[in-house]
Parts: sequence; structure tokens; C-alpha cells
Amino acid sequence: MGLFSVDVELAGPAGRETVAMLVDTGATYSAVPGELAARLGLTPSTEDTFEFADGRTMRLPIAEARIRIDGRESPTLVIITEGRPLLGAYALEGLRLGVDPQRKRLVPVPGFLGELATVPLSRFSAIATLEAALPADRHPVLVYLARLGSPKCPARDARGPGENRRALV
Repeated sequence: MGLFSVDVELAGPAGRETVAMLVDTGATYSAVPGELAARLGLTPSTEDTFEFADGRTMRLPIAEARIRIDGRESPTLVIITEGRPLLGAYALEGLRLGVDPQRKRLVPVPGFLGELATVPLSRFSAIATLEAALPADRHPVLVYLARLGSPKCPARDARGPGENRRALV
């Protein structure tokens, strides 16, 4: 794909700093040098074992930071290490950015919620959204609501009059 760097604004409790980070979609998390983490006031909340490209494994601290690229901002996790700053997949997904390998740049991409996700309740009824995703008698959430006896559950009324509605659940 080719390597390229982007300017990234990282923020922590002690301040903000713009840093050139190497885009590495093969890295799960972003990585920052310990000196940068100290300047930003990033303190590890946990640590875990990570595997490097050469096969080595090492236990490293993980901290929370804020990241901003091209006006998009999001919280993210960063690994504190002694290498070059890397921008990993977790941060890219949080910012809803993808990689254009031909032009060596980041591009906006739509977020993906999946089959069982709902849209904001201010726009639509969550039940109507769930009902549209799968038939009422097969949708796990609607079947669960029917078991609870929810009066607003379409699965309760999926069978016609006189049919055994309990057969759904």
C-alpha cells in the first residue's frame, strides 16, 4: 500500500500537540513515544501484551487520549512506547476515516452500525426500526419484548386472531 504520514492533533489533560503520525492500518491501536505522552499528561489506565511485526511480544501501557484529524475529533486509546508515532485502525475507525492508498491520504467513510442497531429515537421509533430489520417472529429483540408482554411489540400481534401467539416465543 505504501507508507505515508498525516498531521494529527493529540490531546491529553496537560495540553494539545500536533504530531506527524505514520498511518499503520495493521496496528490495532495508535502508538506514541513516552516523551510525548508525558508532555500531554497521558497516564496509563491499563497495560496489555502486544505483538510487533517482527513477532516479538511486549507488555505495554495503554492510555486514553483525544485525537483530531481534519476537523474530526474522537477519544481513542494509545499505546505508550519508544517508537515512531503510529496512527492505528482503532483511531481511524473512531474518526470514521479510511485510507486511499493511491493518493496516500485519509478519506471520510460512513460509520457502520450493523443489523441490530437502532437509529436515534428522536427520528424514529426504535421498535419500528427493529421491525424493519427482521421479521417480527425472528428478530431476537422483538421476540424478547414479546416474552415480556410489551404492548408495543409487533411480535405480539404477528399472528392472526385465534392463532397461538405464544408459539412465537
